[in-house]
Amino acid sequence: MSQVTNRVNYALFGFGLKNNQLPMLRFATKAAPLPKRLENAYDAGFRYAEIFLTSTHLENWKEVASIAECYDMSYGLHFPNRAPLSRKHLKKAAKLYRRLKCESMVIHQPMFRRYEQDLLDIDPELCLAVENHRLNPEHFRNWAESHQWLTLDVEHLWKHTLNQPPLPVLLSTLKKFLKQHGQQVRRVHLPGYEPGSIEHRPISFNPRLARKVFTALSKIQYQGLVVSETRPSMQKMEFLCQDIALYQSWEKNRLKKIRKKQRQK
Repeated sequence: MSQVTNRVNYALFGFGLKNNQLPMLRFATKAAPLPKRLENAYDAGFRYAEIFLTSTHLENWKEVASIAECYDMSYGLHFPNRAPLSRKHLKKAAKLYRRLKCESMVIHQPMFRRYEQDLLDIDPELCLAVENHRLNPEHFRNWAESHQWLTLDVEHLWKHTLNQPPLPVLLSTLKKFLKQHGQQVRRVHLPGYEPGSIEHRPISFNPRLARKVFTALSKIQYQGLVVSETRPSMQKMEFLCQDIALYQSWEKNRLKKIRKKQRQK
């Protein structure tokens, strides 16, 4: 494992702050459970990762766990997107969730409808956070109101639900959503999307979006993973480091503002 060169120094950032003002966001990357992918994420400075699973990964869940445990990171899982899955697959998903001490597992709506009851029969304590995808505004409201736990995909909201309006419209919608449903959100997907671009770019490709969403999440004291959901072809060290640098810059600026307010009291 190579030496870390770009680490988020929370102890330094948090000096002189009250406990409830320490950094709360847990910035993550998304990766397949492959040694090189996780090593690159760790060396870039990530301490959180969302592991994208397939049925093959579940069949080899112990190997996946062993690979993940080689790195000093915390993990969230992304349940497979494709059926069919056997009951053995579901049991192994639950075992991996427990072994890696996960707090939530992203699951798409079709898979949730098909496997929710079986998964909860296996482990009632699983937090299944259902993701929004190609939903119109009415279906988006129904999604938020009908599920206990949610994965909010900001790119899907912007592109598919709102039909790619200007950024201020997205941010207004996002703030209203978080006010109503923020306590249900257990995962946030935040690629660097902008209208007309390809999907699943690194978040550093749209820094204005990133900073605005980081701030909105911090204001509701969101404590789940915020995932730069990047396509595999763009999960390069260069982009991983740019993502971390963007998050560090936002975090430093936020804490400077907190210190300034403290001095003014």
